[in-house]
Order: sequence, then C-alpha cells, then structure tokens
Amino acid sequence: MTRGKAVLGVVAILIVLSGCSGGPRAQVRTAIDARDLGGAAARYDEYREDNGTDLFLLGDLASLTLELAVESEDPRVRDAAIHQLFYAGNRGLPGLERVADGTHPALTRAKAWAALARRGRTHADAYLYGQLDTDDPELLAVALRSTDPLEDSAILLRSLQHPTPAVRRAAAEQLMRSEDAEVRAALIAMARVDPDPGVRSVATRTLGSFGASVLSALRERLSDEETRVRLAAVRALFAADEARGIEIARGLLGAPPSPASIEAARSIALTVRNEGGDPARSADARAFLYGALRSTSSRLRSQAAIALFSVDPDEALDDAVIALLAQEQDQSVKFQLARALMVRPRGREAAADTLRALLDAEGMPSAQAAAALARDGSDVEDEVREAAVSVLLRATEATQLSLIRRFAARALAREALRPEEVTPLLQDEDMLVRVHAAGGILAAANQS
Repeated sequence: MTRGKAVLGVVAILIVLSGCSGGPRAQVRTAIDARDLGGAAARYDEYREDNGTDLFLLGDLASLTLELAVESEDPRVRDAAIHQLFYAGNRGLPGLERVADGTHPALTRAKAWAALARRGRTHADAYLYGQLDTDDPELLAVALRSTDPLEDSAILLRSLQHPTPAVRRAAAEQLMRSEDAEVRAALIAMARVDPDPGVRSVATRTLGSFGASVLSALRERLSDEETRVRLAAVRALFAADEARGIEIARGLLGAPPSPASIEAARSIALTVRNEGGDPARSADARAFLYGALRSTSSRLRSQAAIALFSVDPDEALDDAVIALLAQEQDQSVKFQLARALMVRPRGREAAADTLRALLDAEGMPSAQAAAALARDGSDVEDEVREAAVSVLLRATEATQLSLIRRFAARALAREALRPEEVTPLLQDEDMLVRVHAAGGILAAANQS
C-alpha cells in the first residue's frame, strides 16, 4: 500500500474518533470558524503531531485558505481561488456557496454563482439571470451564462453587438444550442469579421452545432490569420458533419505541419473508432502525426505528441515514436512523448525510463515528470515514487518561478496524495502558491 492510500485509509477512523480527540481538534475547528488562518494552521500542526493527518479537517483549512484568497485585491488570485473551489468537486461546494452568499463585490459573487451553476446548482442560474440588466460588462459576460438560447435569443443577439469582447464571447458560447437562422447568420458574420480573435474563435466553434449548413463558412475559417480560429474551425467541422468534415480537413494533411493540420490529423485518426470509420484514412492521419513529430519546431512536435495521447495504440507507430523519443533533445517534447507512450503497452518501459531521467532535468519538465511518477496508484517502484515526491518538494521550496511552485504544490496534494507535505504552503508569501496548494488538498480530500 502506498503512503497516499494509507493516509486516505485512516481518514474515516480519524473522523470517527474525532469526538474523542478532545480540545486540540475543537481548537482547530474554532479557529477555522473564526476565519483565523494562522491560528487554525498552528492548531492543526499541534493536532497532527498527536493524531496524524486528518484529511477532512485539513480540507476545511484549505477551503478557508481559498475563501480568504477570494478577498484579495488581485483579480488573478480571486479567480484562481474560485476555480480551485470548483475543481475540488463536492468538497469545494460549501466554500463556493459561502462566497456566493457573502458580501463580496457583485462580480466576485457572480463568478462563484457561475461555478455553482456548472456544478448543477439550479438556483445559481436564477441569481445570474437577475444580473442581466447590469451596466458592468464583466458582470454581464458572467450573467449571460444563465440565458436560454431559445427563450432569450433576443438578449443574446443584442449582446453579440456589445462593444466589449468578453460579452460577445459569452453570448456566442451560449448560442451553441440555438437553431435560429438569424443566429446562424450573425455567428457566421462574427466568425469572419469580428476584430477580436477570441470572439472569432468562439463564434467559429459555436457554428459547429448548426450542422452541415455551415460547412462552407467553416471551410473559410481554415484560412483565418489566427491559429486559434483555425483550430476552432477544424473542431467545428467534425462537430457539424463528421463525414464531410473529414473530406474538408484531409486537405490540410497535404500541407506542412501546423497546429490546425495536427488537430485535423488527430480528429481523423479518432474517427476509426466509430462505426463505418475508414482505417485507411486513420492510417494516413497517423502517418501525418509521425511526420509532425519530426518537425524542426519543438512546439509542433509537442502538439503532435499530445495528439498521439488520444489516438488508439498502433504497434508500428508506437515503435517509431519510441525511436524518436530516444533521439529527442527538447525536454518538454520528451515529456509529452513519454506521456503518450505511458498508456501504450509497447511504450510503457521506454516512457518510464524517460520520466525517471527527466527527474534530473530543470524547470517544468522535471516537475511534470515527477507528478506523473508520484501519482498514487501508478505502476512504478516505491523508491521511484519517493524520488518523484522529493523533486516536487524541492520545486515548491527552491524555484523562483511561481508557475512551477504552483504546479508542484497541487501535484503533491492531488497526484501524490501527500497533503500533509503541502500544509505549510497554505501560508506561503505567494498567494497563487497558497491557492494551488489549497486546491490540491481539497481535491485530495474529495477523493477520500
């Protein structure tokens, strides 16, 4: 049994015995209820020394960390905290409810309500709908998520003309379930001429829900100057009409690799799973992906490796990828190749060897490899898993890059199931590190 599973295994016992734990646990609970993060953390450390890890109580401490982070003046911190409460599953719902019902600014509360709506809380839509008359464009963009594309098409069509890109994007996304010809025409025009690439991308993706009638418009978007719009067009083609979308997308495979053509190859390769899928077309798409893995661009090689992760195993292709893995010099690409091969029986050994070697690398590839190897339940030796955990710990303590520290903090708690190792980070000077550590702990608690 791994250490992570052992921690989760004792949680139920600890909760049952909590009533007998006396003062120390009650003191933690009192500090949490008083929203005293420092006091709660200190009392929890004292409690843990005598009683061991209490993942339920630690989850409450993490939730308090996120709820306090929502009060930050930095919008990045506020949004990250709400996102982590959302990603924590059921354990994050009480915190989201408290934020939504609290005294925060209207936009912050609306984002919490939107997260609750995505979790199936139907009463959240009612609150958001009540904000549609706001003059605040950011709040309006969030509130539009509550609209019904059939009943509120007039509101959404009007919002497609709003001067703020975020409002136009929200309206375009919400219209995905519409069948109105006027809506379709408006989205086609938006996908073609909107000055904001993000809006054009969303409008293009939404067009995929209108079926074969928009194929011509989607084909045109394949030549958009923005990569994200071209990618959206490829995905929308398959959503609109898979058979005809394949024929259009195949034209991209005759050109040099690009983000759009790699996505086209991935999508075509996946269609072989469907009834009536053409193995020959899938083979052509796989061959294209293999060619993309030999591109001079590390960005394209990495994207092709990620695409392979979702494509069914193929012995010949897998052997070729293993050979390329041995030659690859870019550490980020090596990680993505190893990640793709880990789910393939023929590539698992080579992938594991690569991940172990990446533990000695620098930067994010090392942290990513450590997270993969430290994952509780992964098929690696205990000593390798412990080495990976050590890498993640060093990443949280030593690196000056906040992004890596954030990633490592969450991975330690969520992937390695070592929430006790992350507890000190709940008071880290970097608020975003605090947020991701707390999110990881809550996610781990949700698995218990």
